Amino acid sequence: MDTGPGYETKRLEGAESMIDLLKTPLAEPISKVGADLIVRNMDFAGASDLADRLMPMTPDGIQKTLASLPKSAQGVVTAMSAHIQQLQQKLQEAQMELKYKTTIEHGWMQVEREKTAEKIKADSANNATKQLDTHVKAVTAHDVAEIGAASKLMDTHVKAGHESVARRETLAAAEKAEKTNGTGE
Repeated sequence: MDTGPGYETKRLEGAESMIDLLKTPLAEPISKVGADLIVRNMDFAGASDLADRLMPMTPDGIQKTLASLPKSAQGVVTAMSAHIQQLQQKLQEAQMELKYKTTIEHGWMQVEREKTAEKIKADSANNATKQLDTHVKAVTAHDVAEIGAASKLMDTHVKAGHESVARRETLAAAEKAEKTNGTGE
C-alpha cells in the first residue's frame, strides 16, 4: 500500500498543493491575487522577502501596505492610484477608438478595393464591347463592299445582256428592213 509523498511540514505540503493548483486553469486568477501567499509557503532562502515584494501587487496587499503608511503618504498613494486609473481609462478609450478607426479604415479600404475591381470589370466589358463593335463595323463594311461589287458586276452583266438583246433586235430589224427594201424596190 502506498501512503503518498512524505512531507516534513504542513507548510511544504501546502506549497506543493499550491504549485499543483498553478497547473490548472485557475493559475492566472490565483497568481494575480495570491502570488505572495504561494511564495511565502515555499521553503527556500529569501521566500519571505520575495513574498513581501509581491504582496503590494495583490489587491489585499495594496490595502495592507496602504494602511501601514502615514496619512500624508496614504493621500499621495491614493491620488496617484486615482491618476493611474484615469490614465488607464484614457488608454482603454484610446485603444477602443484606435480599434474603431482601424475597423472603419479596413472597411473603407475594402470598399475602395471593390470599387476598383468593379471599375476594372466595367472597363474590361467596355473594351470588349468596343472591340466587338469595331469588328462588326469592319465585317459590315467588308460585306457592304462585297455587295456593292457584286451589284456592279450584276449590273454590268445585265447591261451587257440588254445591249446584246438590243443589238440582236437592231440586227434583226436591219435584216428585216433590208429584206423589205430589197423586195420592195
